[in-house]
Amino acid sequence: MFTPNAIPIERLKSLIALDAETGLLTWKRRGLESFDSKFPGYNQRAFKRWNTTLAGTEALAANCQGYKRGTLDGKGFTAHRVVWALHYGEWCSTNIDHINGDKTDNRLANLRAAAHEANSRNQKLRRSNTSGVMGVSAHKEGGWLARINAEGERKYLGKFARFEDAVAVRLAAEARYGYDASHGRVTTA
Repeated sequence: MFTPNAIPIERLKSLIALDAETGLLTWKRRGLESFDSKFPGYNQRAFKRWNTTLAGTEALAANCQGYKRGTLDGKGFTAHRVVWALHYGEWCSTNIDHINGDKTDNRLANLRAAAHEANSRNQKLRRSNTSGVMGVSAHKEGGWLARINAEGERKYLGKFARFEDAVAVRLAAEARYGYDASHGRVTTA
């Protein structure tokens, strides 16, 4: 779980550079003081190794469940949260939604703070979905069921003989309850 202020923003700025247009995070060069150790020879080697091999390379690039993540001062962070903190100067206390659904696209233009409910209204179609439409499923006795999550609960929209009718009712409910236009999109990633 994310803990706001887990690392001070000034410390974050000293470690990572942000290209706000692309959302790319890169490691900054570090001073010798960053490699404090009881062993002076180790300090010099670590300092030199860091600045020749890692400085300027992509930070928080390892993917886990589709998100770019990594470790800063022994704590795990997702790249989109770090982008937000670097740009706005504070940690976001809510969810951060990737507007286009691409979890690796951390451009500021693609990120927005969103409450859990709003964030969940911009989901891609799940792999387990068998109908091809979010919120529409085959009924075991024939026909199609349409449902939607709205106002904090799962709402039953009806049972329909035709698939097209169930889809139409579901899409109308998405519009009525303020779902994102890309909700339920099919992606190849």
